[in-house]
Amino acid sequence: MKKPAILGSIPTLALIAALSPALRADEAATPPARSSFAFEINNYPSAATSQRLYDELDYQRAVQSYIWGQPLVGLAAMAEGARRIRIQPQELFVFDQGLQASQALQTGNDDVIYSFSYFNLQDSGPLVVEIPPGNQYGVLLDAWQRTIEDLGRIGPDRGEGGKYLIVPPGYAGKLPETGYFIRHSATNNGMLFLRAVRTPGQARESAVARLERSNLYPYAQHSSPPPLRMRKMGHSDYLVANAEQRSIPLGATFLRPNLSPDRRLLPDAKDCEHV
Repeated sequence: MKKPAILGSIPTLALIAALSPALRADEAATPPARSSFAFEINNYPSAATSQRLYDELDYQRAVQSYIWGQPLVGLAAMAEGARRIRIQPQELFVFDQGLQASQALQTGNDDVIYSFSYFNLQDSGPLVVEIPPGNQYGVLLDAWQRTIEDLGRIGPDRGEGGKYLIVPPGYAGKLPETGYFIRHSATNNGMLFLRAVRTPGQARESAVARLERSNLYPYAQHSSPPPLRMRKMGHSDYLVANAEQRSIPLGATFLRPNLSPDRRLLPDAKDCEHV
């Protein structure tokens, strides 16, 4: 993207200093009249140098966006992998036979029984998450994989079970005073991770049965909760969606830090190349 000549600011001078060894190396093989690192008479960078500096800034932002965006992209890729096999929001999918070769989790093992559920608080409103008593360890994460609350034996229910009420950002409605562990999420999208840990010799079916006593549903339905929607994965495929593809629009967003929420992002070819 063509940008105006960069001004002689402190950040600009710092970037020029950081790049100067590589630029001088280029100039050594380039005749002075064709140098790619040149100043105008008024000591401002030339148009070509200015564009090169902007390209370097874009590249550095792309690197940072890839690093900072990993938690967001990773969680979104897990939810997208579930959607692709028609798992719905607030539906608990349980790896009831232990992890199979066709079921890809980043740090999974074959000892515990894993279960997950993704949600969108913008659609559901405040969300009730019921955790059964027993040897469960879990966490509720927001879209950036920041902890909303730990669950089970490491959470406030201390393994005795309980009801958690997850409140959307900016929610101003009435909330119950008792009966729930009330926690506020900074994002609408999030995910429940719940692991049922087995004691030595305990059958998988026992751990799965404990997870069947959990539930997720909108608080608006708390007076008559619906039954748990649960998918037993068995030997079915589950693959996390391609995080590399999802990182392109995210990275391009970092390249446009002043983009307003009401404007559609249209990255150009160079933006995508940098990402």
